Amino acid sequence: MAKILIINQSTTVARRLEAILERMGHKIIGTPNTTLDSLELVSTAAADIIFIDLAFGEGHDGAQFVQIVLQENQSKIIFMVTSANKATAQRARAIQPDGYLVYPFTEQSVYESLVTALNPEQQAELPAVLQSILSTPEVQPWHQIPEEALLKVRTYVRENLEKEVTLKRMATIVGMSESNFSRRFKTSMGITPYQYVLQERLEEAKHMLRHQELSLVDIAAATGFCSQSHFTTVFKKSTKLTPLQYRRQ
Repeated sequence: MAKILIINQSTTVARRLEAILERMGHKIIGTPNTTLDSLELVSTAAADIIFIDLAFGEGHDGAQFVQIVLQENQSKIIFMVTSANKATAQRARAIQPDGYLVYPFTEQSVYESLVTALNPEQQAELPAVLQSILSTPEVQPWHQIPEEALLKVRTYVRENLEKEVTLKRMATIVGMSESNFSRRFKTSMGITPYQYVLQERLEEAKHMLRHQELSLVDIAAATGFCSQSHFTTVFKKSTKLTPLQYRRQ
């Protein structure tokens, strides 16, 4: 059993990973989503493995966070990756983490990332998503949303899942037009704003199904679906299971 720290700004992603790791028998010693909380746990928790989002940080990314904070730490490092710019991908490769976990992850891919990290003789391969970034022209900074602004949007979505989360509101938060925000969000995150909101709603619903005894009606309302039937339809399309089947498995 390994003691594991999960550093990710998305509470729903952290919860999903936590549930998978706990089913495997590992102990989760923290899921901080701010730099200050992460610093405190890194220095006091003595984690065997740290999963950290490559896009993590307030004013810097996960690669820089590792360089600055974890230089004297003996924990194994597993980067959680999705889309990134070329500079970030280069820093990730330079650090040579002990493993990678690519979004959207599965129980099998989590297991494989742990196997790589816990076996020093195995070299962690740079994921295809980062190899592709390194082999193509770099996306210009003005095509992306700055990390600080992106964090504001992600925080807004996470804190308002039960409400109507509109493109207009997300664009307003960062002072952009809807069309400009939509294009730049997809460049930054690899998915559209609508897909991101839906992903966050589903991850929160999964967490509630696993850990709470709420009815499907209440879960649908708490995660922003217009009705139980709509929730069930979207959930089944995404997971191939109905919410009740997911809860019982």
